[in-house]
Amino acid sequence: MICDGVFCENQRDIVIEALKMAKHSVVIAVAWINFNEYGSTINELLQNGVNIRIVVNDDVKNAKYAGLIGNLQNNGLQYKMIHMPKNSNYMHHKFCVIDKTMCMMGSFNWTKNANENNFEDLSITQTSHLNKCLCTLKIQS
Repeated sequence: MICDGVFCENQRDIVIEALKMAKHSVVIAVAWINFNEYGSTINELLQNGVNIRIVVNDDVKNAKYAGLIGNLQNNGLQYKMIHMPKNSNYMHHKFCVIDKTMCMMGSFNWTKNANENNFEDLSITQTSHLNKCLCTLKIQS
C-alpha cells in the first residue's frame, strides 16, 4: 500500500506499485524514463484501459527506446518528447498524477542510475483536491 510521504530509496519499486493502482488515468512528465524497467507496467495498464500520457525530454537517452515506445503507442500511449529552445536546456519536470488523486514528484528521474546510484527524493501525496488542480497535459503531434 502506498502511503503519503517522502521516499529516498527503492523509488523504482514505489513508482511501479503506485502505477499499478491506476484505474483510469496516468499523466507523467519526467525528464528521462527507462522503458526497459517501466514499459511492461505501462503496457499492462494500457491493456486494462488506463489512459496514459507521457512527456519526456527530447534527447538520445529517451530516443533509444523508440521501438518500445512505438509498441506502447500502438496500444494507446500518448507520448511526446519536448524539444527545448536551446540544446543545453532540458524538459526537467518530475511528476506523475494517477487517477487525479495521487501525485508523485521530486528529484527522481525514472532511470536505473537515479534509482541505484543517486540520492534522490520521491514525494507522494494522495488527496481528492488534486481533482480540482490543473492536470492537463496535451500531447500534440
